[in-house]
Amino acid sequence: MATIKKVRKLSRKEASEKLTEIPRSVSTKKEFETLFETWTNSFQAKLSAPLIRGILLEGEEGWSYDQASLFKTVMEKEPIITAHMQTRRLAVSGLDWKIVGGNNEAKRNEMVRILKDAGIAALIPHLLDAIIFGYSGAAIDWGHSGGYIKEFIPVDATRWTFDRDGTIKISIGSHIVPIKEYPPTQFVFHQHILKSGIPSTQGLMRTLIWTFFFKQFAFKHRARFLEKFGIPFLIAKMSADDFSNDTVRNQVKTALRNIGADGIGLITDTTSLDTPPQPAQSENGNFQNWIDYLDRVYTLVILGQLASSD
Repeated sequence: MATIKKVRKLSRKEASEKLTEIPRSVSTKKEFETLFETWTNSFQAKLSAPLIRGILLEGEEGWSYDQASLFKTVMEKEPIITAHMQTRRLAVSGLDWKIVGGNNEAKRNEMVRILKDAGIAALIPHLLDAIIFGYSGAAIDWGHSGGYIKEFIPVDATRWTFDRDGTIKISIGSHIVPIKEYPPTQFVFHQHILKSGIPSTQGLMRTLIWTFFFKQFAFKHRARFLEKFGIPFLIAKMSADDFSNDTVRNQVKTALRNIGADGIGLITDTTSLDTPPQPAQSENGNFQNWIDYLDRVYTLVILGQLASSD
């Protein structure tokens, strides 16, 4: 079963008390990495329906830490979702782009060069994580002179927090700070618009998390089905004297295991074998049909069609 890690989250009151002033002169990559390093969780929790429901409700309130942590865990454990997301990333990042406007071609070319040197090729796939989380953002390192973009510093999805009035906040150390407290050119932020609502409710994974949850149960039960019925049951009938003899009884048990795994075995001449009725082969197919359906849901939600998914 999939697991996620969880930590105690600040209450609304505690969080509001931490909305205090902090230095706004952050500009270098070293300072950004100190502020925006990825959080780590302290313990693991078994994935369950009540846990998912609670995390999604917190996401509706704008508290996205546990939700983002859960979605990242799913991305690691479900290769189909990861593959389809990579398809969407490549479809965008593989396109040509240019800067338009103005009459100075030399200046436009210089801006293109600056953006390429700053790492826009890595920024675009990071911003496309908004498809999964509902949002994604990065800080801008303007360098010491502040005259040009030196580098884009990705901000982990667990660092963002939102209010219902549309305020976007970022966790800086132990503080939660509205990004409007920074200069307007300090961050680049991308929101995936799936429906009306705050960014933490916009990700496709809020729909797919239940599909993932159902699929994990299907895998679990199919594995138990195959373990139980993949090799036919064999029941041995032996005399009371042989059964009471530990040596003979253990020899017969070993022989039965060999018959199941290797197809050969050796039993006493007073032992008979019987095979109880087995479930229909279609029952295993029912598990596979359910799993295939859930995989098609992944494809439809992320890619929007099934035609080229294979």
